[in-house]
Amino acid sequence: METIISYDFSEYGTHKSVGAEEVIANAIENEVDTIVVISSGNYLNAIVNEIEKRSLTEKIRVVNLVNKKTEGSRCIEIVIEKNRILRDAKEREDFVASQLNNVGKIKDYTDFCPSSYRDHAERILSLNPDYVAIGVGSGKFYLALCEVIKSNKLKTKIVGILPKNENGVFNDKNLHEIGNKLYFKKFNPTSIADKLVCPYVFHKKQILDSLTKGHLLIEVQSDSFKWANTFAKNIGLQAEISGSAGFIIHNKDFRKKIGIPENKNLVAVNTGRGYSLHKENQLVNVSCSRARGVEE
Repeated sequence: METIISYDFSEYGTHKSVGAEEVIANAIENEVDTIVVISSGNYLNAIVNEIEKRSLTEKIRVVNLVNKKTEGSRCIEIVIEKNRILRDAKEREDFVASQLNNVGKIKDYTDFCPSSYRDHAERILSLNPDYVAIGVGSGKFYLALCEVIKSNKLKTKIVGILPKNENGVFNDKNLHEIGNKLYFKKFNPTSIADKLVCPYVFHKKQILDSLTKGHLLIEVQSDSFKWANTFAKNIGLQAEISGSAGFIIHNKDFRKKIGIPENKNLVAVNTGRGYSLHKENQLVNVSCSRARGVEE
């Protein structure tokens, strides 16, 4: 029987918050006046919390680039032109500079990869799993795991879980370029895994290259995210639906569908709050949605 271990970030906050200290330390070192991010919430809040903790609210301001403004935002929100994608740090920084006065030195941290990601990747992989399952949004933590596996010459494979048709990895048909600007054709997300939804991912090439190393990227429907979250709750745990995406690895049908052999050591990674290290050997057998590349 499989042994599935749950790895969590609750001791440290979310996986987004573990890198916030490094973001602010880097901003201070580089004398940054304006921090720019594109964030659905956790990453932004972690950065703002760290700024407040260090009493830097008068020195460093935070700008979040959004599709539409939200109520009660803790930072400056700037709405991006409809359907436009700001591909990299330079495009985002130039855009903010064109929208705000007195920005000072600007630095975009949307794609910043903190070293703490690698620390957590090392801890997870020290459990000697055959497979690690994790939700994939920006893909930064996914790539940290891939990097540690490569550098340590491990045989572990990653199973990345993405919202079907609403992620920035398998999205070529939804992009078009006008002049020197990139746009998505249509993006009206409905997935309940909102923290994993995005029209574009900067690290897309690296993420796709990981497939050549035997790692898996699986698109699933909302019912699979619900199943994973329900399973977590049924064993006494709580988390965001996006954060518990990796718990779909508990589903025997899902494992069979994507080709994971029986009797393997598996780690399900929670990237949100509320979990404690937990070992679960009693698996529940229910149906899951189709995985990318696996025909029903």
